[in-house]
Amino acid sequence: MKKCLVLFYCVIFILCMTKQSVILFAQPTRKETQQEKFPEEVLSKVLFFVNSSSVSYYGKSRFGWWNVYVFIGQNGELIHVDEETKEVSLVIYKLKNISTQQRISIEEAKNIVIKWLTERKIQLKEWMLEEQGIYKAGNLNRYQFKWVKKTPKGIYLPCLLSVNIMDNGEILSFSRIERPVTISLEPKVSEEEAIKVSLKEVKQKFEEKLTQFRLINKKLFVWFHHNTGKQQLYWEIELEGIGEKEPYKHHNRVNVRIDAHTGEIIAMIW
Repeated sequence: MKKCLVLFYCVIFILCMTKQSVILFAQPTRKETQQEKFPEEVLSKVLFFVNSSSVSYYGKSRFGWWNVYVFIGQNGELIHVDEETKEVSLVIYKLKNISTQQRISIEEAKNIVIKWLTERKIQLKEWMLEEQGIYKAGNLNRYQFKWVKKTPKGIYLPCLLSVNIMDNGEILSFSRIERPVTISLEPKVSEEEAIKVSLKEVKQKFEEKLTQFRLINKKLFVWFHHNTGKQQLYWEIELEGIGEKEPYKHHNRVNVRIDAHTGEIIAMIW
């Protein structure tokens, strides 16, 4: 039961991070007793994020690359606490009000989110707002805000802060990854080499389907290997290609991810 419930919420989290958002979350059918111990300082941090005075502890689980302590609030909130950092890393709320009468703008939503984060002792001084978007979610809209951290040279650090809020003013979810860098930030593959390799790979992949290319964006960032979870330094090169025949006549975006230390092509997304 415990594993099934945690798995269910994980699926809900993945869905709520996409355009096809899930609006309502099922509340646990029963409470489970605490079977494993967790650090005492964790509980006070968890209570900052719930709308009740108590939570149920569901034990330790594997989520992504790390172990997390899993809690469920009285109102159906799912809370993860990173075992290594002892910080809340994920919260998913059960929405109370699905009325479509009250609508707020994206700027109003951002102000609500910043105030909400500040109340939970999360300061945005070192964070940069990287992305804000609007997504359809049933009869409501979902606003998503993402913050990142960079070095003075513009290298993205392994830090990501994301909040989803509905346009009725209710917070839907919160997630945070914030890890110290454990690898060298000096790339062995230069920016020019990364662009050259990306263009060559894309041309080979699409052969004569795409004939005109231009560079859209490039960034150097630290993230986690999809299998091992170990940090790696990546180049991400975003290209746009146009072909002479359908369906390639329109603008086609292609992202190429390259290991900045080895030159290995990790992924190509289009």
